Amino acid sequence: MFVGWGEFYSMVGQAAATLIGLMFVIVTLGAALGGALRRKASESAVPLLVTPTLVHFGAILFIAVVALVPQGSDVAVLIALLACGLAGLAYVVVVGSRIFAGRSSLMDPSDVGAHVAYVPVPAIAYLLIVVSSVTALAGWGHSSLAVGAGVALLLAVGIRNAWGMALFLARSGGGEAAARPD
Repeated sequence: MFVGWGEFYSMVGQAAATLIGLMFVIVTLGAALGGALRRKASESAVPLLVTPTLVHFGAILFIAVVALVPQGSDVAVLIALLACGLAGLAYVVVVGSRIFAGRSSLMDPSDVGAHVAYVPVPAIAYLLIVVSSVTALAGWGHSSLAVGAGVALLLAVGIRNAWGMALFLARSGGGEAAARPD
């Protein structure tokens, strides 16, 4: 199914794995800067921002691994992609319900870009993966492109969300560190 897509999935898989590592560095540095996340947010808000980004990068890594399995059964690959897409959609619904229920003190209600990056864009990406898996299982061709588009969309939104997290930590932790007397 993914003939000719090896380099793409190798590249996005490596990028996702690297960015997962960088997310751990960002969170660790945030804690070292004085625990800005703990002071600025409730306990439920921290996972609301960090975990979705890690989940999206993990989904990319999983899809890359599944796509790169040599001589794997197309049906098994498609079922794995379908399961990943459905799980991703369910997760986005949970995240969306938490964000729009107002349980996040980290996310500014007027920041439309953040809301779009955490709910509708990932939902579209996972929906692309689900629909392409179903159509491929039904025997319709050209599903690889839709899976690739969904993966690229998840990578882009993950990078955007990781960058937002890094900026938040830099602003929250750095200001206090500078205000403390030596």
